[in-house]
Amino acid sequence: MTGRHLRKGKRTTVQDARAPKAPDLVGRDFTAPRTDVRWCGDITYLPVGNDWMYLATVIDMHSRRVVGWSMAEHISTCRP
Repeated sequence: MTGRHLRKGKRTTVQDARAPKAPDLVGRDFTAPRTDVRWCGDITYLPVGNDWMYLATVIDMHSRRVVGWSMAEHISTCRP
């Protein structure tokens, strides 16, 4: 038996093959000796009615607490 999927998946990321890969500045080590030494971030999308909202968070790697967040109806990137 299989569960029923009520929503279609939404593709939010289209990789630019020409863009350089981002460096791994933390060496896959997601620990920190104390607060405010190392932060990480993530973006996710949330269904809200018939639309989507995008949530960006910044998390302290020591305390695992959210130190900053922002929501928007769009996802955008900044290019240098």
